[in-house]
Amino acid sequence: MPQAKCEVRTQRHSCGYLLQHCPEHPYANHQGFVPQHRLIMEAQIGRIVNPCIEHVHHIDGIKDNNSPNNLVLLDIQTHRRLHRGWVFRSGEWWKVCPECNRLLPVESSFYKRSSGTFVNLWKPCSVQISNSIAHAEVMTRTTECKRQGIRRLGHPIYPQPEVRLRRNSEGDQMRVKDVQEAIGEAQRFITKANHCLDREYEEYKSHARLSVFCKSCTESAACKRASMDLTRALSKMRK
Repeated sequence: MPQAKCEVRTQRHSCGYLLQHCPEHPYANHQGFVPQHRLIMEAQIGRIVNPCIEHVHHIDGIKDNNSPNNLVLLDIQTHRRLHRGWVFRSGEWWKVCPECNRLLPVESSFYKRSSGTFVNLWKPCSVQISNSIAHAEVMTRTTECKRQGIRRLGHPIYPQPEVRLRRNSEGDQMRVKDVQEAIGEAQRFITKANHCLDREYEEYKSHARLSVFCKSCTESAACKRASMDLTRALSKMRK
């Protein structure tokens, strides 16, 4: 792209880079500005720099030093590794472990993820920290289980707190009375149901028929009333 189409007007990016106004550039922003170091590199190599696959790197790290001797064209992966502190030495990449501050070769000293990237810690440091985190999680879980009284491996870690129905004594007495009333109604219903079944069986043997539910039994009404009383007592107890 000819340099004459770019104006001299410049501005500074919030990250510290110098931008030059070049609205006809294919990779200009919405205001028509392009990084100045990219335009200088394009003038050197004679083609457009595609920022999607390659970056222009400042050797001395000063973002507004756009001297041609201070610029180098790199692929995105190499550029990112240099900014992360990686060093290319003896034909391979080296980087510093933030845990032990050792400069180590990447391929043989750091675990590689399935995505192709490397973990940030050296292998021994990574294992040590992972074990520490696992131990801390187990201790936290155990403490929480002790606090909540959760059973683990079939043994109670901490006794369960007593469940109180009501806080005042009057409420406890009322609740006990409701429970006793429901138990009495249940016993009465069972007694009436047994009488109904016995009478139904006698009528079945004598008349060779069986009704659905005590329809021909003389005690069917009493059995139904007992069932309704039991339902009412249970509902009252739940309240």
